[in-house]
Amino acid sequence: MNSSQQFNSTSLELARSFKLVTNQFVLPFICFVGFSTNLINVRIFVDRKSLASSIYNYFMIHSVNECVYLLLTLVYFLSKKAYENELEFNSFYWLKFYEFYILHWFTSMLAIFMLLLEIGISLKRLFIIVNFRPKVSLNFWLVISMLFAISFVISLPLFFNFSIEASEAGTVRCVYQIAETTSKYNRQLRYIIYLITLVRAPILPIALLLVSIMIIVCMKRRALKHWRLNNRQLSETDHNRRDPTAFNRRSGSTTATIGLLFDSNGFFARESRFFHALVRVTKMLVLINCITIVSNFSILIVSIVRFKFGRETTEFIIVSNISNILLYLSHSFDIFFYLTYDKLYRLKFRALFA
Repeated sequence: MNSSQQFNSTSLELARSFKLVTNQFVLPFICFVGFSTNLINVRIFVDRKSLASSIYNYFMIHSVNECVYLLLTLVYFLSKKAYENELEFNSFYWLKFYEFYILHWFTSMLAIFMLLLEIGISLKRLFIIVNFRPKVSLNFWLVISMLFAISFVISLPLFFNFSIEASEAGTVRCVYQIAETTSKYNRQLRYIIYLITLVRAPILPIALLLVSIMIIVCMKRRALKHWRLNNRQLSETDHNRRDPTAFNRRSGSTTATIGLLFDSNGFFARESRFFHALVRVTKMLVLINCITIVSNFSILIVSIVRFKFGRETTEFIIVSNISNILLYLSHSFDIFFYLTYDKLYRLKFRALFA
């Protein structure tokens, strides 16, 4: 064995050790923490008295979806950790059923639903920023049902891709239907599954990225407009203080106008509070979108690496496990953005643990 082969063998062993540590310790810990934090989110967003805004309804559904996603994944990691070796794990039919039909198919559907939900939340926020009011207002639960139905239809071909069979060695294996024969049906199913893969990465993440860019651009324009309005109001107020008689000749009472500007319950004060709240929630939403976009694009990078280097290679093992860490972290970070940018959430969070 020459030095190059020895280096490749050593790097492959290190990559497999990294995969073992990631699957047995890192990912279960991230899933547990993420499940706990999203459970807190659900508990807070359920309170409809103080969190009555429609965007909190979407955040609540988002958190419920994250809870289910992370719980199903955590159960899988703990089940796999309970068995000493892969052969023992593969001898149970229900574990293989859970791995492929629940972990792979159902969580893929939940991931598509989360992407569609974030696109929906972002579009609703964009409409608020540009002051666009749709003529038809859809019921919230109708929208959620439609998004879930779309996710189910998109991911349904994946369900028929799996078939679990018992092997002669006494283990249970999963058969991929598209790889078994070259019949016309299986070729069509293969193309559909490829399209589904493209929908999750990169079509939906690209759509989310475009909507997020539009939100940033429109928010910048509205912020500039708000800044110019404030400057004009401040300059007019300053001018009126220096020459109140001139202002009285133009528009009436200086005292009433100055009181309106500086009164905490006045129109301009209310507009300013609304604008700052809009900025905070928009920042929070864009950051959540950025984390989701990065984690979903990492799935595309994994597919490219697998196609170029193969599955049992150092490059694929390292990239795929880093992608898994990013993916599960993206489902666990939301609480930090809520605590940073949402004042109402912070108040409810403190009250919950007081």
